Amino acid sequence: MRKTLVIANPNSGAGRLGKCWDHILKQIQEQSGQSVDWELTTRQGQATELSREGVGAGYNLIVAVGGDGTANEVLNGFDMTADHEDGPTLGLLPFGTGNDLARSLGIPKDMAQAIELLNQQQTRQIDVGKITALDDSGCIVTRHFLNVADFGSGGAIAARANGTTKVFGARFTYIWSILSTITTFKNPEITFNVNEEENRTVVANNVVVANGRHFGSGLTPAPEARMDDGLFDVVLMGDFGLVEGALNLPRLMKGTHLSHPKVRSCRAVRIAARADRRVQIEADGELVGVLPATFEIMPGALMIKA
Repeated sequence: MRKTLVIANPNSGAGRLGKCWDHILKQIQEQSGQSVDWELTTRQGQATELSREGVGAGYNLIVAVGGDGTANEVLNGFDMTADHEDGPTLGLLPFGTGNDLARSLGIPKDMAQAIELLNQQQTRQIDVGKITALDDSGCIVTRHFLNVADFGSGGAIAARANGTTKVFGARFTYIWSILSTITTFKNPEITFNVNEEENRTVVANNVVVANGRHFGSGLTPAPEARMDDGLFDVVLMGDFGLVEGALNLPRLMKGTHLSHPKVRSCRAVRIAARADRRVQIEADGELVGVLPATFEIMPGALMIKA
């Protein structure tokens, strides 16, 4: 019999998850046909601790209920150095304000359908991104991500969005965060190399390191990305200013921006970068550190219900 641990963030969906948690839990138990263990988080980072404990306790399915940040925390409780066949499968019940990971994976937004997917035999093997960076105190940190990481204006935008109420919806919050950030953001000079080849130095607004296709509540920075091809889609947004960036935002939404002359893209297994000033990194919507950093793909490192 499958041993399942459900980890839920009651603050997800602007607090709506906590209000309807009893109903969702009843749905999970009824559709699984068995009792499941569950925990509600009370603080940032706790989902990682609970996930790590669940791995040690031998749960073979650990389910994240919430937004992309909750899924990221649960992932970071997994032992990514172990063979994926020895570790648990990750389940995802999207209940955030953005749900970009679910969109990239094709997991339905409807809760009943997402729960039904958990109970099917089908699992999918996907890649995981690994970031090695610095925290604000200068210590080296390692963080894994599922969907998309970026550095440049993306880190500043995530910081602003995470500190803003989402009562008007995730898309409005993120667009407002983009527009309000780029009014004052100064594009840094970034030195980077792809696949340990020669260094290149450019002035860039943002660099996206994508495992999945979507971020920012439905934006499509990497329209050709696949989560099981063993490669990142790296998209460099060049020296965009306020007006030019705002005018091209619709193209970023539709995923038609790759043909812009100030946008470059490539596929990679590794990218390393440093900058001439403090540049924040975000992954799956959460701030994880600052440059210098390396981003490495871990092919087929995770089994997921998707």
